[in-house]
Amino acid sequence: MTKAAMFTGRALFLVALASCAGTPTDSADASADVAPLPGFGEACPTGTCAAGLTCQDSEYAPFPWCTLPCTTVKTPCDKAQLGGRAGLCIQMPTGWRGPTEPFCAPTCGNSSQCTPLDTRWETCTNPGYKGKPFYGDVGKVCAAPSANGQIHVDPITCDWQNLVTDPKVQDLKGMCNEFCTFLTTCQLKASGQTKDCCTWQCFQHLAPGGVTDEARKAAIQCYISWYSKNTESTILCSGYVDQCGALCKDDVACNDFNACSTDVCRDWRCENTPIEGCK
Repeated sequence: MTKAAMFTGRALFLVALASCAGTPTDSADASADVAPLPGFGEACPTGTCAAGLTCQDSEYAPFPWCTLPCTTVKTPCDKAQLGGRAGLCIQMPTGWRGPTEPFCAPTCGNSSQCTPLDTRWETCTNPGYKGKPFYGDVGKVCAAPSANGQIHVDPITCDWQNLVTDPKVQDLKGMCNEFCTFLTTCQLKASGQTKDCCTWQCFQHLAPGGVTDEARKAAIQCYISWYSKNTESTILCSGYVDQCGALCKDDVACNDFNACSTDVCRDWRCENTPIEGCK
């Protein structure tokens, strides 16, 4: 899929200042009709960013975006150089498609702080590559892990299944379809999320970096097995908790599987949305 196919338009709202007739302001400054250059963390499809920033085209994200080189990894970047936004200095591993020097990545508390910069940021997570964190808990950054050597999928349409051809992960397609059917039936799927986007996030969760995570696969299989055995049961949408653990329920932050804890209540308990009995 080309970068052009991945491009999601972002509306630019221009403010026109109307002047009173007969005043010296009749001739508006032409700059008022010029859209501002993209800032830190925003897409730069034309290759140009706000003053001081550089447009990075790499596999960190499925779109070129504005960032800034830095020198000391694992430390905050200078907000003044980033237009007032917060950033963390990170360095990607040898062999990745992108700059060899460290650069600033937008910091975040959850994925809802990333999507205003660009809807194609997929997650708010510890810095990493192909599912492997770099530094531990030094702060979370906006990221698009599906771009790390992987296929690029439009986050709006989530048309992904025909793009995954590796036979080692083919079985995960069916698992994710079944799992999302369970989530939809029991109204556990994030509000407004499509079935295709649910299954794509499930696949990303099960195969970080394109490699199946067997522990996560086993956890998902529990929910699928429960659903298949209890479709006519009155406890279909409640009894799974005792068997498999609790799940996030109807929260926008749960669109981001990586925002969920991996050591408390399985992989599905969102840190900022604890469920009763699972805090």
